[in-house]
Amino acid sequence: MATRGVLLGHAANGPQPTGFAVTARDLDAAELREGVTIEAGDALVVRFGWTAPPDPRNPSPVSSAHSQCS
Repeated sequence: MATRGVLLGHAANGPQPTGFAVTARDLDAAELREGVTIEAGDALVVRFGWTAPPDPRNPSPVSSAHSQCS
């Protein structure tokens, strides 16, 4: 199986805070900014701007994407 991969840079202004909830509107804005269109069957990867955890005792920044948000 093969598919197209799309990388969206969501964090245009720097890393998102831990627990930030991504909405469909956020992804639409990232599509426009990046000049790509997500299509059915695409594998979507979203970059939140984290290059390293800010606190080694909390190694996994968590963000969420909710399909019901708009």
